[in-house]
Amino acid sequence: MHYAKIGYLDEYFKCLFIRVKKTHNLMQGHMRAREIFEWQSEAEYMPHLSLVYGNLPSMTKKEIVSDLRRNLRPIGFDVKTVQLVVTEGQPKEWTLMKELRLKG
Repeated sequence: MHYAKIGYLDEYFKCLFIRVKKTHNLMQGHMRAREIFEWQSEAEYMPHLSLVYGNLPSMTKKEIVSDLRRNLRPIGFDVKTVQLVVTEGQPKEWTLMKELRLKG
């Protein structure tokens, strides 16, 4: 995977994140997971890696993003496993259901 850009929203679970490029394989995996779990959602899929959960002030997020943009270099990485997690409640209450090793 390759990251596309650093971003932030005024959402607890998307406080600060790195967007991931929508590659063919990633989107294919997303669509297959939607089929398997019969997941219906109108929201557009935004692949990302969360860096911070929380409710930080916009100015703080802007400062962090500015610093990261100056110091972060483009990277690529391989994803070898996927974890299925029940995300009800607070993150400390989340439950790991299964870890799956990816082929290839």
